Amino acid sequence: FFKENDGELSIIQSMELPLTNVRISVREGKHRMVRRMLANCSHPVVELKRERHGFIELQDLAEGEFRPCDDSEIDWAKGLLQVTK
Repeated sequence: FFKENDGELSIIQSMELPLTNVRISVREGKHRMVRRMLANCSHPVVELKRERHGFIELQDLAEGEFRPCDDSEIDWAKGLLQVTK
């Protein structure tokens, strides 16, 4: 449970939780953000799995595997590289 104090959240009560699957969507994760957010809730991260990167669904790829992108995924990635003026 959290309490807001001058714009900052503080933990006022923690509890032991069983291992649980948690699904979190972030637009831009930096510097181990998901691990830090869950650690602040006393919820350790045992395994972290990315399910997609933007428009590209990773599907059931094992660690170290890759797959070819389809045309729509390539177009999406190229769109990230275009500079708007």
